[in-house]
Amino acid sequence: MARPTKAKAIERLRRALDAIPGLKRLPRGDRSPEFQKWRRDTQIAITNTFEDKSPHIQDFTSIYYSPMFVPSSEPERQEAYVRGLGSAAPVLESMIDEIVEYWEDEPHQRVKERRL
Repeated sequence: MARPTKAKAIERLRRALDAIPGLKRLPRGDRSPEFQKWRRDTQIAITNTFEDKSPHIQDFTSIYYSPMFVPSSEPERQEAYVRGLGSAAPVLESMIDEIVEYWEDEPHQRVKERRL
């Protein structure tokens, strides 16, 4: 699988990161279809951005969005969900920072920068 361009990789992960504040407001969050779609879409974005065997996907999938102990009350479930999203944000930010810092720019960007 070909690695996406630097700009496309950042865009994908930024979209996932930007969705977090809205997801935090969802009642019964970890059970909502919107969250389920976001989590799957984000996993796919990470898998298609980094190498298959990279630690990036494990860093994301190891985040818990529901309580570790069952049974739990609805407020405990919501708190764990919001806490999980709070943990996902810096992981996604770190991935974006990694791309910005370590990925090479596309050839047409380097040419444009030299002309400036």
